[in-house]
Amino acid sequence: MASPRLSPQWLSLLSDDALRRLSGPAVFARGQTYACSGAIESLQTPALEPGEQAAVQALVQGTQAYQVRVCIDADDELDGECDCPHAQDGNFCKHLVAVCQTWRGELGGAAPVHDAEAAKKVAAAAKRARTQASNLQALRQFVQSQSADALAERLWAWAENDRDLMAELKDWSAEHSAAGDPKALRSAIAALLRDRSGFLDWRESSAYAHRAAKVLPMLRPWLERDPAQLLALCEHALRCIYKVAEHADDSNGEVGGLVQDVMDLLTEALRASPPPAAWVERWFALMQADPWGLWDEKSILAAAGPAVLARYAAQARADWQDWQRRHPAIAPPGLPARAVRGYDHERSQLRRRYLDSLALQGDPLALRDAMADSAQEAYEFCALVALCEEQGWFREALQWAEAGVRQHPGDWRCEDDLLRCYER
Repeated sequence: MASPRLSPQWLSLLSDDALRRLSGPAVFARGQTYACSGAIESLQTPALEPGEQAAVQALVQGTQAYQVRVCIDADDELDGECDCPHAQDGNFCKHLVAVCQTWRGELGGAAPVHDAEAAKKVAAAAKRARTQASNLQALRQFVQSQSADALAERLWAWAENDRDLMAELKDWSAEHSAAGDPKALRSAIAALLRDRSGFLDWRESSAYAHRAAKVLPMLRPWLERDPAQLLALCEHALRCIYKVAEHADDSNGEVGGLVQDVMDLLTEALRASPPPAAWVERWFALMQADPWGLWDEKSILAAAGPAVLARYAAQARADWQDWQRRHPAIAPPGLPARAVRGYDHERSQLRRRYLDSLALQGDPLALRDAMADSAQEAYEFCALVALCEEQGWFREALQWAEAGVRQHPGDWRCEDDLLRCYER
């Protein structure tokens, strides 16, 4: 393999200590066994991708053959990918460790030493995996050879003694019955996503998310069949999940992940069939019901079309102006009229929504005026300075940087902005 020798900094990235930190002691030890066993095949230098300084790819023969690619990026950081299950879960796997050690040797660093005992271990593990795969295949063939009646009787007998399996069968039946009937499907979705057990701890939330994920294949066919109907069904599903989310410890993020999956389907439905402007009222009500505030409003607006954007902008302006009328403030000289109030979540949300609508309309002057009229928090002054700099309004950028420091003395973000403006 024709490659340059590693620089000392790269050598440190591929050192045993660095690989052990990335993978963990147990995975590192297994990776070292693979490297010493001769399991690395077809070590090659691929074409570099953008942002890479060096890369290698290889085939690793273990319990099965895995494709592995390792690279050093422009920031002198080690990265890699492997198609094994452990790596697919985001981990630095034993196959990556083995390829890194082999690559290090090819490029002038410490090389793994062939170990006959390690080769035996890897070969034995591969043999066990092949045996297990063969046994499973034989079992699968046996099951497939049974009659439908025999399988149905066996499945029902198991379900009578297994509540979870019986619930799975009920969900399957409801999905089948409601496949082409939106009204029936709404009932099936509600039944699937309902949970009457009260508060869910993190384990119960994980189990709920796993069960509730069955809603996704119930929804997806409607993207081709009727995107407008899919939009309504996604809204219904989200409301059902929100009711559970209000009383759930989602520390693992699995319920939130399901919410995001349904939102993604909703976005696809909007893109396939942009709704009328009146949909904004339904959307705002749905966002109000969201206990976690997971909506990416810009993505929704980009998918929903100009009619929705226009109504959104009008509603955002009206809501923000109404808040301002209900919350008058008197400010010190030289600061905006509403720059003296403490943090308010409603204010922050309504202001952000109004400013986003102006930004999407492509009017930087109107955006500047609205930001200047209402800047209050330190980050709001910083955003105003950034906008002025982006537009080349450097005198105004300095003025707002100075105002930010006056309003938030000691805030490092405002001070950094002011220093940058002074140095310009």
